[in-house]
Amino acid sequence: MREHPLSKLLLVGTTWRNIGWKFTMGPQPRSSPSDLVSGLALARWLGVTDKTVRELAKAGIAVRAGRGLYKLEESVRWYCEHVRRTASQRGGEASLAKMRDERIRIAKEQADALALKNAAARGEMLYAAAVEAEWSGVLRNVRAACWRCRHVRARACHT
Repeated sequence: MREHPLSKLLLVGTTWRNIGWKFTMGPQPRSSPSDLVSGLALARWLGVTDKTVRELAKAGIAVRAGRGLYKLEESVRWYCEHVRRTASQRGGEASLAKMRDERIRIAKEQADALALKNAAARGEMLYAAAVEAEWSGVLRNVRAACWRCRHVRARACHT
């Protein structure tokens, strides 16, 4: 299988503000000055903070080339691999849907808890023990009244 001749094109010396793209054919020297960037420049390239770049360097993802300097191409390649690996460990769309559903469920539970708390603060809620005690007293009085009625009827029938 033949390789396409333009597959060896490399972007060299590009920045966010640099409009003029410089293309060269073939591999570039590994430690050319244009491959070395500061931590702040690498942070802009990766869309992270300078502190995150330092943490990535400690983890071996951002490749250091000296004090405060990083190898751009290798660091970007390793960072992309790190992001791919992290995304694949999350489980894809099914896992994301499950996490989203779980967050929705938790939000609903929190809303329900807040609604109950507000109802209790307004005095709209009753304690179950108090309701049970009240109804037990009512039913006790009804049972006693029925018992008395039965005895009164029984005496009336026997006389």
